[in-house]
Amino acid sequence: MALAVGTNSYISVSNCTDYFADRLEGAEWVASSNQAGALVSAFDLLQRQKWQGAKYDEATVPDWPRTGLVDQEGTEIVPASNTDWPQFILDAQCQLALALIIDPTLSTKSGTADNTKRLKAGSAEIEFFGTADSGVRFPPQVWELLGMYLQGSGNTWRNPFVSDVEATSSLNDYTTLRGL
Repeated sequence: MALAVGTNSYISVSNCTDYFADRLEGAEWVASSNQAGALVSAFDLLQRQKWQGAKYDEATVPDWPRTGLVDQEGTEIVPASNTDWPQFILDAQCQLALALIIDPTLSTKSGTADNTKRLKAGSAEIEFFGTADSGVRFPPQVWELLGMYLQGSGNTWRNPFVSDVEATSSLNDYTTLRGL
């Protein structure tokens, strides 16, 4: 099946080429002979993710647009139609497509690398082995665009809170303050 925007891609090859036109990695994109295939594969990978919020229109194939979400500034994302895809989704698909061109094995990685050695409820203890880079499916550029919208991502973009107390308490998010 050929690339069809709205069916198996959020963005066309020409619009993705425009996206890369003034970027450092643009030459790698232009040099590829399978840009459409990379975009379709990137779309497939995005479709397999568990997203926060709800689909804007359950009758459409793409998981986006979605409702019940806010952007990094806290502004509610309100889609105008079932093809009103946020710019970060278009950018992420382009970046992911390029990453797949560079490393086609990216789509076969589990993305479930875990460096947790121990968790403890009493006295709230967490211990890590070290970095957990093997198996990471999304490159940093894609993760920065999409991380806050993925379910179970440990959402480090928003401040955590404590529940089951008389008043909800906001805590400083260590990763937000110290960088990702």
